[in-house]
Amino acid sequence: RAALNAGKVLVERAARGDIFDRFGSVLTANVPTFRLEFNLVELLRNTRERQNTIEAVSEILSVPFLELEELISGVNLEHQDSLTLARDLTLEEVSQLHNLNLPAIRVVNDFDRQYPEKSTFAHVLGYTGAVSQENVAADPSLHLQEIIGKGGLELYYDEVLRGVSGKTINYRNARGETIDTKLLGVPVSGAQLITTIDAELQKFFDAR
Repeated sequence: RAALNAGKVLVERAARGDIFDRFGSVLTANVPTFRLEFNLVELLRNTRERQNTIEAVSEILSVPFLELEELISGVNLEHQDSLTLARDLTLEEVSQLHNLNLPAIRVVNDFDRQYPEKSTFAHVLGYTGAVSQENVAADPSLHLQEIIGKGGLELYYDEVLRGVSGKTINYRNARGETIDTKLLGVPVSGAQLITTIDAELQKFFDAR
């Protein structure tokens, strides 16, 4: 728990750059959505409140209590003080979570990466996914709350498409209370990628 008292970085994801075919047709899109995070500083402060919080979230998300406990137990507190529990929350879930008014949970603006012609271009575009511990070990500049390319063009041009996440650092005292906040940088959206793909021609041959 002492590891949570140092300055910790909060990450605000930048909008990932879109990918286009040679004529400007959109091959990827960012759809605004919401994700749920546990604020581990607040969650671990009080054992009883921790259980009540996990039970409430478990009921709203229909995720087993023990599954959430396992996720929390697997967190390395030296590297993160928040934990993403769910992405693509429905508006009803967002409303229910806000109504709980619990300090240990926060609903964060997010993006869902979508592919309008996924069946046709999946093998070329690839996909994105959450940063893993292995990714951080290979590239310490990454943060566990970020999304990166995992295959195809999304992976090959990841550094260009990803942009730069916004970062804020919170400094806490021995009781886990925030005593100072410093803005380290605002989000910078990723660059657009224009490919040599002819989407209509590819769909024509794909349909034959």
